[in-house]
Amino acid sequence: MEIHKILILGGEKPSLCCYCRDWNGIPVFITDSIADSRSAVYRDGTGFIIISTSLLKLKNEKFLLNKLWHEVSHLFYKDVWKPWNIEHEFRADMLSAAATGKELTVQRLCAARRRASPESAAMLEERIHHIKTTRNTFTKRSALQMLSSIRPVTVLNHSTRLSL
Repeated sequence: MEIHKILILGGEKPSLCCYCRDWNGIPVFITDSIADSRSAVYRDGTGFIIISTSLLKLKNEKFLLNKLWHEVSHLFYKDVWKPWNIEHEFRADMLSAAATGKELTVQRLCAARRRASPESAAMLEERIHHIKTTRNTFTKRSALQMLSSIRPVTVLNHSTRLSL
């Protein structure tokens, strides 16, 4: 799939996403209209990641990298095509833990919990508990294999590049 601009329609008003750069071959867009990150997969199987400017403002490259790996799981399993399920988040947290470390994943989730609404904080607490108590079946190698199997969208006219 070839794309030029991305418009997010879910919310109070439509919001445009700007191309930032490719991360391991996957196009990454930024926007200020989402809280954290999202991924998208088109019907042809190509995908991309959207991250929030608030995630960039944290200036924590390790958290950002951990979150990008989290989205790799959603892209690989095409979770965006399925109804939301916390099991998808558990799996994505485990993949990011395999790729960047269990403690880093727990730290990122704890930081998110501190900024979250009470309902979201409870969900994040459940995810933290899961990552601390469940054996991880993913490895760095399996994470890299998943990453290499993702087909990226082609971004047209992406002359404006912002740094991650």
